[in-house]
This record gives sequence, structure tokens and C-alpha cells, in this order.
Amino acid sequence: MKELLTKKRRGFKIFSIFSIVIVVATLSCPFLFAATESDAVFGLMMVLTFAAFALYIVFFNSFYNFCLSDKMLKKNGMENIADDVSLEQPTLPKSKIYCGKYALCSKKPVLVIPYSEIAWVYVNVQKLYGVVTVNKTVVIACRNGRRFSLKADMDEFQWLLQTYLLKVNPNIIVGFGRDQQKAFKQVCKDYKKNK
Repeated sequence: MKELLTKKRRGFKIFSIFSIVIVVATLSCPFLFAATESDAVFGLMMVLTFAAFALYIVFFNSFYNFCLSDKMLKKNGMENIADDVSLEQPTLPKSKIYCGKYALCSKKPVLVIPYSEIAWVYVNVQKLYGVVTVNKTVVIACRNGRRFSLKADMDEFQWLLQTYLLKVNPNIIVGFGRDQQKAFKQVCKDYKKNK
């Protein structure tokens, strides 16, 4: 897992540098256009603006959740927590989730979530027109307030909850409702007080 995280961090650095170059070029084009009033510069400005929006979309699809997860690991001094996780065979084959002694990992999206940081777990069901179930995801909310959504088989995740999560962290809030939301808000307040 360490190699995958290193590769993703390197990819994010390259993506960041490329994004900065595109944004700076996009912001400088109006000044160049005002000075030259060239149609070619205007066309370049439109292409660069489109590229900047495309990069924004790529960031949220590919790097946003990874950055949140990575930041949480670095802030808590847990950068090496996923070293024991083997990527040979997923612990949960249908969900493609890998479990180690201290954390669960996912390849799509690339995430590492320490068991000790998980505060709340619930299933999010998306329905089309309130009738047809379109998508089911497991939402994992951490003590710092960050939420991660994983596509997971419900039976497998129930097994993961009983086998790993509740044994390591018995205070995990399970299910969705007003009481669970209040309890989660309290967990986040307590976390911020202790930091």
C-alpha cells in the first residue's frame, strides 16, 4: 500500500504544478489579449479556461478524497499505518476494500482510513424519483468531521464492522438518524477540544 500512496502523492504534486501553470497562463491571457487584440490570443484564452475547468473536475474526481485522507494521516502522525496492508487480495472481494491491523484501504478512490479515527458509519441510499434505488454507498465519518464514501457490498461491510471496526473502536456510531447526527456532532466537538 505504501507504494500506491507514494505514487498517488507524486501524481498529485505533478497535477498541482500543471494546474498552477494552466491557471497562471489563463489569468495572463486577458492582459495579452488587451495588448494585442488578436483572435489567436482570444482562442488560446478560451482553450486555457476550458482546461482550467477540466482540471478542477479531475481534481475532485481523482484527488480530493485522497488529499483529505492523506492530510488526516499526516496530522495524526499515521503516515505509515497502511504498511501492513497487502494489496495482493482484497479482504472484502466484492467491495475491493483491504484491511490491515490498524486501517482500511481502498484503491478506488485511494483512501486510507485508520480504525481509531472512524466515528460514524451509515449506508447512503440514492433513489431516482424516490422510488428506484440507484446507488448504495457506505459513508464513513471520521472524528475530525471528514466524510468518505465507498461503494461497498452491504453484507461485506457488516462483516467488517463486526470483525474489525467495533473491536478496535467500540464507540462507533452505526446507522443514520437524528440521534446519530447529534452524537456525531458531539464527537467532533470533543475532538476539536482535545486537539
